[in-house]
Amino acid sequence: RMGDVKLVVALDSGAGNYDQLWVTTSLRGLVDGTLTVNVLTEGVHSGDAGGVVPSSFRVARQLLDRLDDSRSGVVKPATFNCDIPAERVEQAKAAAGILGDPMWRRFPRGSCCDDGGKFVFVQPTTKDPVELILNRTWRAAVAVVGAEGLPPIESAGNVQRPYTALKLSLRLPPPVDGETALNELKHLLEKDPPNQAHVVFDEGHAATGWNAPPLAPWLGGLLDTASQAQYGKPAAFMGEGGTIPFMG
Repeated sequence: RMGDVKLVVALDSGAGNYDQLWVTTSLRGLVDGTLTVNVLTEGVHSGDAGGVVPSSFRVARQLLDRLDDSRSGVVKPATFNCDIPAERVEQAKAAAGILGDPMWRRFPRGSCCDDGGKFVFVQPTTKDPVELILNRTWRAAVAVVGAEGLPPIESAGNVQRPYTALKLSLRLPPPVDGETALNELKHLLEKDPPNQAHVVFDEGHAATGWNAPPLAPWLGGLLDTASQAQYGKPAAFMGEGGTIPFMG
């Protein structure tokens, strides 16, 4: 282990724009793992088993509903959430005033249809830039990043599949302990399985996030002075949604 560290330089962060100095104030944590739902020992014709044997995919959906709201994406359990410090909320408001709509327009969104010559693009979870900044820096978020047990579409037949496996990635607010969250996630997904299906959550990695100490007035003044000198604008402050494990 390192000793009494006074300064850490991590050349792996983000910036809202290239018009002023940006200071990273926090990083989210991360836990991941694989959820596997088994309902059969082998595949069975869906004309025979459909409506009798529960779908492993449907059971997996029910289990995921314990974790986040399928309509809003809000992560439900209090274990995976925290109160957002007032200083971070104020910094998010200031950053939102600088960045505006590019907070969501910058992503390569797909389009659903051509509405009279005008493409209709996928909409963000909200268009409020303050909430978007807080969502991606201080709130939990779930992503399904991989799957097994589902054959490629071109070779998929009318079969009741024996299992569904989903690789889950759960981003955590900065102060939430990664190991505690991973243990809670396993308990949440495995307890009382629907239809007594065989459910296993294989734990993956756990990383706790990071939150900078309150900004000292002298440091804030120096950062503003440097930003004004180089860019002609004050420094801006914002958390990042990713994880740098050694900062936890």
